Amino acid sequence: MCSPTLSLLTIASLILVTPFVSQAADAPGFAREPNLVEYDVDPTWPQKPDDISDKGWVSGLAIDKDDNVWFFRKGPDPVQCYAADGTFVRSWGKGMFDSPHQMRIDHEGNIWLADFGQHVIEKYTPEGKRLMTLGTRGESGDDKTHFFRPTDMAIT
Repeated sequence: MCSPTLSLLTIASLILVTPFVSQAADAPGFAREPNLVEYDVDPTWPQKPDDISDKGWVSGLAIDKDDNVWFFRKGPDPVQCYAADGTFVRSWGKGMFDSPHQMRIDHEGNIWLADFGQHVIEKYTPEGKRLMTLGTRGESGDDKTHFFRPTDMAIT
């Protein structure tokens, strides 16, 4: 037989939980209307010059203030920039990176790149001039001057 205290606790629990259960039933765990996204692939975008390789998958992508689309690729032409209409703007970085991983663009238009194979985050001008290196190129570590395989960065 149940004790009166246990019965009172059970009833109190039901009274407290019942409003939350009914609210949960009103809010499904999925969208009431499906969110459909439709798009068409444009096989002519981007208009890559013949001397620019499309080898290597895109590991980083960013859009600058002028709506240029930047790729950071794991291939022979790692940094590529295209206008919004797909027109080629520039490419740079041949032989400069080991394992390209992520790309960001700061409010001044500088390009920040994470190379986890070189253990660095680097800042470049849009034309490819290196401005800063965080970490020590080719040396992994976990101290004030080394990173271990960085994969991204945050810019404030």
